[in-house]
Amino acid sequence: MTKKGISPLIAIILSIGVVVMITSLVIIWSKDVFKETMKSPEEDAEAEMICETKIEFNIEDTIPIDEGTEITITNAANTQIENFVARVYLDNGEVRMIEGIEAVDTLEAHDTKSYTISYDGVATKIELVPKIKLKEGKTTICKKKIEETIVS
Repeated sequence: MTKKGISPLIAIILSIGVVVMITSLVIIWSKDVFKETMKSPEEDAEAEMICETKIEFNIEDTIPIDEGTEITITNAANTQIENFVARVYLDNGEVRMIEGIEAVDTLEAHDTKSYTISYDGVATKIELVPKIKLKEGKTTICKKKIEETIVS
């Protein structure tokens, strides 16, 4: 009795098993990635409502310093602001996006703080967009709440 047909049959079964296992892992991984990156309509509605009704801040002062600008901000609302995204317009026409203006604690309700925005070059204008934390702990940007200041 010869066993020539068994070895290729086992190889095919093992190959199919490995393909099924890899496919399953990819499906599970991609499902988690899409779930994390996609916002639910409830999250969008919550973020928009908070941004429109509970976020108000003012830029009180800007002082150009070496390697950036010191900026004083007042939170005029009852909701804390986690951080800011800064758009820095330079005198050479370049625009720089700075994700977090400083690694400091939050700007509490009705508080005033000075932050340092670090960049190379000479700024002519700075726009700030606030970041807030939602109930689930996720951070979102209030895209419609932009404050700008001219740097002199």
